[in-house]
Amino acid sequence: MKKLAILFCIVSMIGCTEKQISGKTDSLDITFDCPAEMWEETLPLGNGSLGAMPDGGIRKETLVLNEVTMWSGCEWDATNPNALKNLPKIRKKLINGDNIGAQELMQKHFTCTGNGGENPRYGCYQTLGKFEIDFSEMFGADTSFTDYDRRLSLNNATAYTSFTFNYKGEPAKFRRDYFVSIPDKVIVIRLTTENAPLKFSMAFSRSGKEMVYADDNLATLQGMLDSGEPGKDGVKYFAKALVTKRTDNEAIIMIAATTDYKKIINHQEHKDFSTLQYDVVKALDKVRIVDYNTLTSKHIAAYKQYFDRVDVAIDNAETQSADTAALYLQFGRYLLICSSVNATLPPNLQGIWADALHTAWNGDFHLNINVQMNHWPMEPGNLSDLCEPITKYVEGLVPSGEHTAKTFYGTEGWAGHVLANAWHFTAPAENPTWGATFTGGAWIALQLWEHYQYTRDKAYLTRIYPVLKGAAEFLRANLFEYQGYLVTGPSTSP
Repeated sequence: MKKLAILFCIVSMIGCTEKQISGKTDSLDITFDCPAEMWEETLPLGNGSLGAMPDGGIRKETLVLNEVTMWSGCEWDATNPNALKNLPKIRKKLINGDNIGAQELMQKHFTCTGNGGENPRYGCYQTLGKFEIDFSEMFGADTSFTDYDRRLSLNNATAYTSFTFNYKGEPAKFRRDYFVSIPDKVIVIRLTTENAPLKFSMAFSRSGKEMVYADDNLATLQGMLDSGEPGKDGVKYFAKALVTKRTDNEAIIMIAATTDYKKIINHQEHKDFSTLQYDVVKALDKVRIVDYNTLTSKHIAAYKQYFDRVDVAIDNAETQSADTAALYLQFGRYLLICSSVNATLPPNLQGIWADALHTAWNGDFHLNINVQMNHWPMEPGNLSDLCEPITKYVEGLVPSGEHTAKTFYGTEGWAGHVLANAWHFTAPAENPTWGATFTGGAWIALQLWEHYQYTRDKAYLTRIYPVLKGAAEFLRANLFEYQGYLVTGPSTSP
């Protein structure tokens, strides 16, 4: 893969909060001088399947964890039996200029059944939970702290927190390093102290229906998400944290997690918790005796294969503004790598990072530009080979989209609207004022076409041709004549 150099001669000013100070462009660090006061100030780490956001708390470190397939809900048929027979009436009202009448018919007859994104079966992307490391035994009530430094390295996809504290009248140092390994598929945390003993306890927490267990060197979390359908199992998940090394001044913690989403979406038999546990233990066993420096080097090398393809140089007299803009551009590439490499699903509205059980907008895949925006850095940012998650996802939308095209519009091809989720929902949403945009399928198919435009990969074009053809067939079949023109409708502007 060729390396690109991007030169900007004109750049707009991008603001930076007082406590967030970007380093030089050759370091590409995002730094803070205090712990995160809100989740949005934590540091995003990820390997496409696992995400971690440490807050750098002094007395207690909290990492919000994610697994990309943590989806509640299930597959369901949202067909409205009244939609197709009312479509000609809606179009007739539009042709006659009766937009209000058309909208009333749309609201009454041309939405999905079951309230769409508000239906428990639609589901929601959820956090895996929190991993908390309590250091309260190390510090007294009057312990003082100085030299606080918390930073995310975009060059290496690593983060750390460090500070100095007073121990028995003498200065002592505490450092925590974190990364989410791309090749080894585990979250790695290293704790080190100088001139003071290291003491901590650890545990998972989650405000849902789950089982948690913890002792000095082991913590587990397991549960099942709500399918939204009585009597039907939802996605099962299992996570384990293991202290693989513990001395007076150093500890290494590794976390692995998985779900049975792949089995469910492929209509295979669900995994039980013992199988999920086996998969997690197997992942940890592969790395638990590997030297920390070896793990770190492998991760950084795997990450740099993607990130180091682009250098950014901005010719601007205002050096701080230029450095911030370069940092911002590279941060976009960083987020795409961390949420796409080896991923089962493409980045959703949250990327892969979410801190709640009910994520805003369900943390789903809005096809009316949001998913596309997540992928803007992919082709021009020399990350073309991260296209597989979005390609597989769009291919997975086609069967559902064909059903939607047939049952709502009576046409060939496949349709997507605004809402889409991990269960390949493609029907019009619950509110036609925004959810009736039926160009979502064609719009997201253009993301695949753009990849071909950049790569000229004929094998890839052969693969995605049915997707492109089906999206085009749907639009063609929904053209109708109006004042001498062929137009589409009903729809809304996204």
